[in-house]
Order: sequence, then C-alpha cells, then structure tokens
Amino acid sequence: MAWLRSGVLETFLKYLLTFSLMARLDCETVESIYSSLENILGIDRNGLDLRLDAFENSDETAPDDESWNFIVDFVTNRNRGRIFHDSTCWFHATRTHNPAGFKQGIFPTDQMLNPVWEFLYSLVANQLSKNQWLKFRRQVEVDYYGLGKMTFHAKRKYEQGPYGFLIRDDAFYRGDCGHDYMRTPEVVEEISRCFKHQFRFDLQQVFHESTEPCVVKFASPRPRLCELGCALHYLLDVRTGTRRNSFSHCCYPGTGQAIPSASILDIVWPAILHTGRRFSRHH
Repeated sequence: MAWLRSGVLETFLKYLLTFSLMARLDCETVESIYSSLENILGIDRNGLDLRLDAFENSDETAPDDESWNFIVDFVTNRNRGRIFHDSTCWFHATRTHNPAGFKQGIFPTDQMLNPVWEFLYSLVANQLSKNQWLKFRRQVEVDYYGLGKMTFHAKRKYEQGPYGFLIRDDAFYRGDCGHDYMRTPEVVEEISRCFKHQFRFDLQQVFHESTEPCVVKFASPRPRLCELGCALHYLLDVRTGTRRNSFSHCCYPGTGQAIPSASILDIVWPAILHTGRRFSRHH
C-alpha cells in the first residue's frame, strides 16, 4: 500500500473536496443556469421562479448601473451572505484555421498579431511578394490607408481582450455588440478592409472560406456579483421569449491577460454541432 503513504490518496481526496464545493456560474444552457444558481444562491428552481415572478410584479426600481445587483438582492431577500460563487464560465466566439490551438489558451490581441498577419499572407502569397505584404502591413499600421479613426496600434491597445460572453447564446447572435465574431474577428475585418481598398481583392471572403467558427468555453476565478444579476435577467428574458433589455448581456472584460490552458473547459465547432465534435476538459 505504498501509494497510500505517498500522498496520492490525500491529494485525490483534496481534489474531490474542492470539486464538491465548487460553485461555478455556467450559462451554457437554461438548465445549467438554474443548476448553478441553485448551488450559488441556495435556491432551487421553483424558488427562483417564484422570486422572479415577484420581481416582475414588483414596483421597486433601481438605477441602470445598479440593475444587476438590485435583482440579486431582490431574489436573495437582500441576504448576500448566502451567496457562494467562486468562478464563472465564459464563451469566447471567434473564427480560426486551427480551433484545437485554443487548448493552449486564449491570448490577448498583441500576442496574436504576428500569427494573424502570417496566416493572412498565406492566403494571398500567390498574388503578393513578401516585400509587398510587409509594405502593406506597415501602411495599415501607420494610418489604415486613411480608413480608420485611430491608428492600428492605438486600437489594438484599446481592444486587448481576450473577451467572452457570459450567456453562450450571445456568441451565436450579434445582439447589442454589433459584430459577428464567428464570421470574422475584428482585426481580420480591419486588415481585409484595407486590403480590398488597396488591391481590390476580398481577403475577408477568402479568410472565411479557409477557416471555421468555434466557441471556446473557459472559467475565470474572479467572479463578480453583476454576473449573477445578468444570469437572472436572462432567465427573465427566457420566460418572455425575447431579449428585451441590455441587462441580460454581460462580457468578460478582457484586461490583456491570457487565459491559461488550465482554464479552457471546452471547444465547440458550431457549424457541425450535430456531429458532437468538440474538445472537452472536465474540471
């Protein structure tokens, strides 16, 4: 029984304890939202529905910037002490030629620029020399060929990412964000717009034909109360069958810090979901 003395059993038991105590908000489906809110708030599905009914019929209101916290306080009878929430799932929507590469993590824009430029050049290498491509890149980075309101590098600094949706369904619809990330990442769209302006060639369409959409599910260990409020507002929308207000949308802030490999939970290819193709890591 040397394995008992080696500490393996102790480590395994600690893992089981950690897993059993985990209270992770997971908004992949309506069922997962109810289940995780039950763990986090200590209120079962019937109880949540009753509290949401009461919220909809209540005359109480809150300023817009307090709406998320307000619904949490209402549902829990203003007892935040009952809340145990140690992590949140997010859904990063994108389009790439190598979805499995996300098993290594999700990286901020400045760390991905060179690979993006290199891949885009591979799509037009039979039309442009390397020197022509590098000249084009320099001009894009200087002034977007006059097509942008800020410089390429300034915008990249402002939009570092990586980003993610709290509600998985938001990854499949533009909603309020106005951009279809699974059709074209923003940086690729901007480069393609300049390429079309300069060379009269639709690089974005070629990119689209050479890549596939995917949604990367990851966990963040720094949960916020507003995320619970967003999930509750989403349940209100589900009950009415419409996304009626902005309070049911929430995004991972993206502070320029990479999402490590250990935080990647799942990678799904939406275009072929019916085949069950996915990478999955169970935590």
